[in-house]
Amino acid sequence: MGGLIDVENRVMVAMFAVVVIVVIGLDVIIKALCLVGAPFRYLVLLRLVHPLVCAFVLSAEYELLHAKHADNERADNERAETERLLAERERQYRLSRENIETVRDVTDAERRAIAVSVQRRGRMVAVSVENCCAHVPRIPEGGLPETTKNDRENHGFGMRSMRQIAERYGGSLHAGVESDVFYLNVLLAMPT
Repeated sequence: MGGLIDVENRVMVAMFAVVVIVVIGLDVIIKALCLVGAPFRYLVLLRLVHPLVCAFVLSAEYELLHAKHADNERADNERAETERLLAERERQYRLSRENIETVRDVTDAERRAIAVSVQRRGRMVAVSVENCCAHVPRIPEGGLPETTKNDRENHGFGMRSMRQIAERYGGSLHAGVESDVFYLNVLLAMPT
């Protein structure tokens, strides 16, 4: 990317040099024709063409700078989107590790499983996650389980965050426990 920007800068400087040479050259030609006694109407015509050339050059420079600015803005947006996706991927890894930690504590090896289901239902997508849990989490009135970690200041934000994301996209999130099976159901509206 740095090489591309460097090439663009060189092209801009080269174009600026050409423009300066053309504008100054046209001015020199007009003055030279004046000295050699060219007809007045040609001199007036050339003097009228001179500002048009300058206006065209300024317009071309503006378009180049505008295109460069748009490219830089697009690159910034792509960089921000990449960072957001990487952060989301890290969050997904963290959630997966937490699910694995929960299942790892289940004593019955055959029940150590995480079931994930994604289904389309009309204009909605339903995501369901179920796993056995050795320690049944407490689910208060708000409907989201409390963290089982001792450090409550730095844990317990994942479910709230997932609910906010689901609601932001026109969906809902519901969590609960039946027997010793924890379930999480998310319903999301399909994009239109």
